[in-house]
Amino acid sequence: MLLKYDRIMGVLPFLLIVLTVSLSYFNTLEVPFVFDDYDNIVNSQALKINDLSYESLKTAASESLSSRRWLPNISFALNYYIDGLNVRGFHLVNIIIHIINGVILYFLFLATLKLPGLRERYAYDGREIALLATLIWLVHPLQTNAVTYIVQRMTSLAALFYFSSLLFFIQGYLDRDQSAKKGLWYCAGAVAALLAFVSKENTAMLILIIPTYGLFFLPEHKFSKRTFYRTGGIALIILTLLAWMFMDNDPLSVISAGFAHREFTLVERLLTEARVLFFYIGLLLLPLPSRLNLNHDFDISQSLWMPPQTFLAVMGIVALLILIVFFFNKERLLSFGILWFLANLVIESTVIPLELVFEHRLYLPSSFLILAVTALLYRFFKSRKKFVQVAFLLLVPALMLMTFQRNTTWASNFTLWTDVVRKSPKLARPHGILGKVWAGQGDFDKAEK
Repeated sequence: MLLKYDRIMGVLPFLLIVLTVSLSYFNTLEVPFVFDDYDNIVNSQALKINDLSYESLKTAASESLSSRRWLPNISFALNYYIDGLNVRGFHLVNIIIHIINGVILYFLFLATLKLPGLRERYAYDGREIALLATLIWLVHPLQTNAVTYIVQRMTSLAALFYFSSLLFFIQGYLDRDQSAKKGLWYCAGAVAALLAFVSKENTAMLILIIPTYGLFFLPEHKFSKRTFYRTGGIALIILTLLAWMFMDNDPLSVISAGFAHREFTLVERLLTEARVLFFYIGLLLLPLPSRLNLNHDFDISQSLWMPPQTFLAVMGIVALLILIVFFFNKERLLSFGILWFLANLVIESTVIPLELVFEHRLYLPSSFLILAVTALLYRFFKSRKKFVQVAFLLLVPALMLMTFQRNTTWASNFTLWTDVVRKSPKLARPHGILGKVWAGQGDFDKAEK
């Protein structure tokens, strides 16, 4: 009887992961191609392969619009090869990737909570905390932009290999046997890191995250500060070389040229992103469907005092950096959660001339922050454990319901862009796209308006 119980409890996390994601996203299978899906998938001739030859796959990987994101491009091409532009297949793959990410993240969270520095605090509740944090991350409404939005498979697939790489390296660190098995873990981690990088460029932060994770959690496994400084220095050099390579050996000119086509300068973007960061935190804390948007209209910070919230946001970031140091010895997991969140937003939220706000950018950064907050609440309410369990058991279905509701907005181009126009009425682009939708339905009066 006990053996049966253990088997059920061993399988339960995976059943819950599959069930919660399926219930949250089953209404997305008919969601049409939208926005960047057209340029990256629908109108991309390179992805429309008729065979699985090396040349066809090579063309799909490197001659699509996002030419450096080889792995997602190949996956889109395979979707097309199997069933043309049938959106059901594309969505099904996105949902499966999200489920796999949940499984990997559960093991990553569990491995972290079992490490020597955290084991004493979370040994009894480790599995429960890891599972709840994973479920919250999986069904959080913010993830709809990375799952329901087909082209953002680039984000979810990159996260899959990012999480995998870190998990493999952890296993390598913890393997006391100096045999080939340890080397295999490291090789698997390196391969996963490479696959993450050819899925999306922002995963280059993994080069710095791995030694940082070691500094935070692996001091008793021969991962000293000297090791951190040595590997961190090498990682920083590699990161710099990658940036140099991918920006045609002249990063400054590439970045400057990018801002020539934007309505903001580099300084304005940096100032604005300070406010965007706290806007993201607000969305994580209160992810009501009424607050979520495919194309946010965000006022540009013209100086440190215009608007005045800019100064407060900059000071807020300084405060978060201080908290990382302050909590390093007292609340190591919370310290790392804050660092993880900030570090994994660096590439997309600083000097690169990208658009200011997109919700899918939180897919990766939110993960360890959610684990840290979940674990902290468990410890804080240790004497009222039943209260915490009930609260979390109510939270997960509530998030699922909000995710399901948000996904109804994606049901058609009409419902999606009507929603964007209502929430961002001053932006020209949503009005233009909605006009095209009306024209496509033959209502030219509304389209003209």
